[in-house]
Amino acid sequence: MTKEKKLYKIMVVEDNLGDFVLLEEYLHDSFLRLEIVNVTHFKELEQTQNDAINFDILFLDLNLPDKRGIDLVNACVALFKNIPIVVLTGYTDFELAKQSMSAGISDYLLKEDLNATTLYKCIIYNIERHRNVKEIKDSEQYYADLFHLSPNPLLVYDEKSMFILDVNDAAIATYHYKLEEFKNIKITDLQVENKLCEEIDENVILLNNDSKFAISNLECHLSKNGELLYIASKKNKIIYKSTNAVILSVENLTKEILYIQSINSQNKKLKQIAWMQSHIVRAPVARIMGLVNILSDETADKKDQNNVFKMIHQTATELDDVIKQIVQKSNQV
Repeated sequence: MTKEKKLYKIMVVEDNLGDFVLLEEYLHDSFLRLEIVNVTHFKELEQTQNDAINFDILFLDLNLPDKRGIDLVNACVALFKNIPIVVLTGYTDFELAKQSMSAGISDYLLKEDLNATTLYKCIIYNIERHRNVKEIKDSEQYYADLFHLSPNPLLVYDEKSMFILDVNDAAIATYHYKLEEFKNIKITDLQVENKLCEEIDENVILLNNDSKFAISNLECHLSKNGELLYIASKKNKIIYKSTNAVILSVENLTKEILYIQSINSQNKKLKQIAWMQSHIVRAPVARIMGLVNILSDETADKKDQNNVFKMIHQTATELDDVIKQIVQKSNQV
């Protein structure tokens, strides 16, 4: 067998000198470049924790003078999370070795079946496997960070049952539900009937495409505190923890919608004021102008002039009332 030329740094936790020497011989049969450190006690092993990052793999005997069995396994897994740990055991501890796998051990080898080939395959496989698992975990953490740190509310729900499976911090801040409360409701529980959304003016939805507030697919959701939320959403199907799910990205447009509604309300009032100025004000002004023409007629008798003065006064009073209404509406804008 061709020897591996890459440098491997290996820690062997073994208090039996004979077993360690045999293991060392097998290692040198398969690898040209090795750095092997032998540790015989758990206390000594604890002191090497800071140096563990420099090792590629750790071999662990289950029976040390100061710690043994599953307690030793759990302690080592807690100390050395960044390197693969392989248990060295005999037939008498075979069941314990299998239990160790669920505790976080990468692999186990029976001392009675140990040879250079088996040891070589074990090292190459477990180092590569540990690297791949770490990359997957790092990738999962990366996307988890993207999910939870997103400024937009994100909600994941079961495609069939519609129950919410997970949300990010922005969703909690927007809807005011705790994570545990979210997981007890369906996505449909957040949605409200379209009748409540009919209060939104059509021109809010059908805005000019050049407007920064142009909106489509507007929905209404209800927060825990009863606040009506105007939102635009996008959906994508995903696999979430082996479950067919949907991720819902929400953009909260409540402030923008209320702002637009306020502008529309002001525009309506301004149109009413313009209509009053062009129609209601115009009538009394036209009457006053006609009455003034009558007064300018020198042939009119005094009685007719008195009647004209009364009509001018009435019309002026009417005009004053209209002006007051316009001022009142202007103050509301």
